[in-house]
Amino acid sequence: MNSLQEKQAFLKEKITPLVEKEGFEVFELRLFYNKGRLFLRILIDFKEGGITLEDCQYINKKLSNYLDKEDFLESPFILEVSSPGVRRELKTLKDFLRVRGREINIWFQDQDLKKPIQGKVSGIDVFKGEVLLETKEGNLSIPLVKIRKATQRVNYGNNSEEE
Repeated sequence: MNSLQEKQAFLKEKITPLVEKEGFEVFELRLFYNKGRLFLRILIDFKEGGITLEDCQYINKKLSNYLDKEDFLESPFILEVSSPGVRRELKTLKDFLRVRGREINIWFQDQDLKKPIQGKVSGIDVFKGEVLLETKEGNLSIPLVKIRKATQRVNYGNNSEEE
């Protein structure tokens, strides 16, 4: 394994089954250098979302022990395990499925990023590659390829957080 990308792909292949065995899912895995130090950042979540700090600490300890034992990287690294957070960007149909029934903001490819379409994810059409959205104006079927950016809306009490 020469390149960082090859090492990252190899680590994802080795780590994903261990994380899934514990009931979690690897949302993202990145291997990168920052200020000369090697970092392995892993974002984990439950299939339906809602991960806790204790969950991240548990997986961090498990992976730390495993990676120290296997010595895949052959050099010192910093392991970070965390949640993608509620404000994570929704990119795949699987991401939209995870937030079904929740309010989201969607910006289209040809749309100004200042004014999102807001609505509740009512479903996913896997065959057409579309997100089904309930809005105040009615129901929409939005092809994934037309979405520039999408995020879950965060509610604090009666006020919604604006993007």
